[in-house]
Amino acid sequence: MASKSKEIIGYTDRISAEPGERIPFMVSCESPSYRAEIVRLIHGDPHPDGPGRKEELVDTSVSGNYPGRGQEIHTGSYVVIPSPSPQLRDLSSFTLQAWIYPTLPDRGWQGLLTKWDTSQEIGYGLFIGSEGDIV
Repeated sequence: MASKSKEIIGYTDRISAEPGERIPFMVSCESPSYRAEIVRLIHGDPHPDGPGRKEELVDTSVSGNYPGRGQEIHTGSYVVIPSPSPQLRDLSSFTLQAWIYPTLPDRGWQGLLTKWDTSQEIGYGLFIGSEGDIV
C-alpha cells in the first residue's frame, strides 16, 4: 500500500536578498519534523526535452532539521479595505501590482486584487479575463 505524502508549505517575505542579509522563513508542515536546505537554482525547467532541474547545495547555518507544526494557510491571502476607504477616497488614480502564477487561466473571469461590486458595476480590480488575459 502506497503511503500518503505529507504536505509542507514554506515562503519568505521577499524574493531576493543581499549576501549576508537575514531572511525569515514561514513553514507549515504536517510531519513532526522537516529538513531545510538552501540551494542555488541553476536550471528549473523540468520539461523532458530540456536539461532538467539542476540545483547546487549552498552551505549555510540554516541547513538542518526543524520541528514541524501545521499552521492554517489561507489560499489567496487577502486584506479587506473598508468602503469608502479614506486612503483611496481622494486619489484620481492608483496602481495594483502582483506577482502571480495563474494555474487555471482558462476558467473565465477571476479576481486577483479586487474591490468590485458586481451588482452596481463599480470598484476596481486586477482580474484574469475570459480569454485568460490580465485586465
